[in-house]
Amino acid sequence: MVDGRMVHASSLSPAVDVTTITQDSDHTPLVSVASGLTFGSVSPVFSLAPEVHVFRVTAGATTVGEFQLDMTPAAGEMATYVIMDDTGVGTPVLRGFRPDGSSLDMGIVTDIQRDGSLPGSFVLRGNYPNPFNPSTTISFDLPEMADVQVDVLDLLGRSMISIPAQSMSAGVNRTVSIDAADLTSGIYMYRVMARGASKTWVKSGTMTLIK
Repeated sequence: MVDGRMVHASSLSPAVDVTTITQDSDHTPLVSVASGLTFGSVSPVFSLAPEVHVFRVTAGATTVGEFQLDMTPAAGEMATYVIMDDTGVGTPVLRGFRPDGSSLDMGIVTDIQRDGSLPGSFVLRGNYPNPFNPSTTISFDLPEMADVQVDVLDLLGRSMISIPAQSMSAGVNRTVSIDAADLTSGIYMYRVMARGASKTWVKSGTMTLIK
């Protein structure tokens, strides 16, 4: 099993309820994991099977979002699920993290879009956790399939870490994990370059490593 707590850290959403739902088109509710969770609060510990789950986050009668998390890598661990602000598009998202701060299943957390639409633009959502030690996960939206390369640089522009380009499909919350165990504490810049068939996107952000 995977034990976990739900943390409400989104100032964009009022009190929320979180329920697991079926992965078919009916999206039938299964298990309530948090009820009336307010901003800044943490749910009691709950347990789920170490497999793929879909979570529905609601505020009253409004569905905030439905999010798919692969909890298989967290078997036997205490996971943390965070409802957090998405500064890229201005809506809350649900993210899952293992005890070392790394995202579940390489950080794959997919917002389910009922109409099957894809993001209209490349959006860099930032990295979480931040500050971090020693790993963090950068997330972004891809409007089309692209080869994505990530570079971490110091404030002088020197390359510290380079993640070779990897092919990623279009969708929301695509992620790349960064292991900075060999770096010293400080502020670093990161650059995400996505080369698609029609366009190349480049966006940058900053991250803070505290050891």
